[in-house]
Amino acid sequence: MLVLLHTSLHSSQSFRQQLASSIKSSSSQKHDLKMASLWSTTALLLASASMVAATPVAMPRACQLTPVNSTSVAWYQGSMSFTGQSSNQNTACGQIEVSSGSMATSTCTNLYTAGMGIPQRSDRTCVFKLWEGDSTCASNSSWTEIVIPKGSETTCINTGVLDGGVHYKASGIYTCN
Repeated sequence: MLVLLHTSLHSSQSFRQQLASSIKSSSSQKHDLKMASLWSTTALLLASASMVAATPVAMPRACQLTPVNSTSVAWYQGSMSFTGQSSNQNTACGQIEVSSGSMATSTCTNLYTAGMGIPQRSDRTCVFKLWEGDSTCASNSSWTEIVIPKGSETTCINTGVLDGGVHYKASGIYTCN
């Protein structure tokens, strides 16, 4: 019967006619056709089941915060829009935003502008340690810890550097655990 099916593929009309006459002519052939259909359906179902069983399933894990490697930062010159060392606000931190970019975590950053704005994170509290009068974050000099609270605003920091770092010096380290 397979030879008959294979050779009759040339014409769909003759294929249908031959198939109909083959099925009518022999009950044994009907049984063979039904069995072939049953076996192909069974094989298809088994193949599908084995593919589903082989698909990896994600196991639930404890919620862990992704380490923060850097943060965006805006650098300001001119008068600051706040008084004191730092402020949390939705507006610009200073008179003129002169630059923006990113700052690596746990790395000493030499500061060249009067102020900076660091966006708060919605998932954790962070810290910026500010060394005024020092461009190297030296551990033997005094520093001020500025907490950057969890939120959606910007923490503005007054660095005290008024001349691009020529006479006034400052540095800092951003950490976020």
